[in-house]
Amino acid sequence: MSALDEDIDRLYRVCIQTGAATLDAVARHLAWTTEATRRRVDRLRALGLIEEVGGRISALPPRGLLRSLAADLESAAEDARRRASEWGSLWQQHREQASYLEVLGSDGAAAAADDELLKSAREEVRALQVGPISVPIRDIAPAIPDGFFNASRRGVRFRVIYGIDILRDPDGLAAVQSCVMAGEDARAFAEIPLNLSIADGKLALITFAGDALNARNAVLVHPSGLLDSLSALFESYWRMASPISPASTRSGGQTSDDDNRRLLAYLNAGLTDEAIARELDVSERTVGRRISRLQDMLGVASRFQLGSQAARRGWV
Repeated sequence: MSALDEDIDRLYRVCIQTGAATLDAVARHLAWTTEATRRRVDRLRALGLIEEVGGRISALPPRGLLRSLAADLESAAEDARRRASEWGSLWQQHREQASYLEVLGSDGAAAAADDELLKSAREEVRALQVGPISVPIRDIAPAIPDGFFNASRRGVRFRVIYGIDILRDPDGLAAVQSCVMAGEDARAFAEIPLNLSIADGKLALITFAGDALNARNAVLVHPSGLLDSLSALFESYWRMASPISPASTRSGGQTSDDDNRRLLAYLNAGLTDEAIARELDVSERTVGRRISRLQDMLGVASRFQLGSQAARRGWV
């Protein structure tokens, strides 16, 4: 209850209007009990707005008191504004810390987060890889991060799905093969939508094109429904993608069943004959001949039918 509530306002107005009056007269005027009137008169007297002399109540000038009250209210308002600002900052900090999204606004921050994700992994890293962001892969010499080899030595399993652009590039393909030789479980899929890494199902990093100042930006995703959805997205692509095996060596010009399976897998993944040839370490003409032989073997007229029949037979 404020110092000047409605009842106090009414009492003070009556005291001004009636002049010096007894407590009972004031009570009758306001239709209050004597006890209620006494409590309010005592409050007004404490505020310095009335005096009581010879059993009569009289109003005193209000200006000094109201100026004092106004100053107190201004001080209280300033204190409220200060607290609102402090509490607002505290609220914002808490909300940011509690948020499951962490936006990284620079290429350096994205690179540091990528490195930290590999260092933090203990069991498994799952990744979708489309290649460099904003820059054609041919303009960048692909490099395998040291964090990959360090994590592999710690026993971390890697499951990675690569887009076609990486496998079409000779240096990119060589980097993929190096990872596979180091124990990575790799697959290929024609259309990968983004670069995504997930460590132990607890932290994900999404990288995407930046602006004129930064080649890429990134978002860290902490445990949340979004992280669960990203994990499910990866598993969906994993089921559709085709395995990438270590580069095989040719022996006497013979084509092994494993080579045929790899060829069909790459064909289903959408790779061109040129990319398949690099993957199998043969010429494009050889790839074409092998595809023709497989079509004849299965009695199909198109590559689409070849893929369908091979899938039905469990060859891919």
